[in-house]
Amino acid sequence: MKLILFLVAVAFTDAVWAQPGKPVVYYVGNMGVAIVKNDSVILIDALHDYYDVYYRPTDPAILKKLDAREKPFQRLVAITATHMHNDHFDDALISQLSQKIETKVIMGQQPAEKLTGVDQKVLVRVNQAGTVKLSDQLSITFRNVG
Repeated sequence: MKLILFLVAVAFTDAVWAQPGKPVVYYVGNMGVAIVKNDSVILIDALHDYYDVYYRPTDPAILKKLDAREKPFQRLVAITATHMHNDHFDDALISQLSQKIETKVIMGQQPAEKLTGVDQKVLVRVNQAGTVKLSDQLSITFRNVG
């Protein structure tokens, strides 16, 4: 059975996401985005290498800023992918970034099984749907879609 997870909501409370500004969504490549609020970042479908001429890979400038923890990408909170298509998910890039930067990697069962270089202590598996609570103020909710 093919499992496709869709990231439905990222819930932020005022405690963590204090008022200085609203969350900003950065286009990272093809379908990938980075949601940034203050110094915190969540990557969604954002880590993938060259797939095809019609699909833009992850922007190397953004990868460099994430690695160097430059503004506005200072604190990577979570890496997630909605499903396993190569323009949403790249094992090597996810593994590489999660090893360099301490962060949670949140995946469905199928993509989680394909991650070869991710430390199991940071990997959170979501079976069909559910909410992953990262802190008292931050959670990510997945829904199963056909």
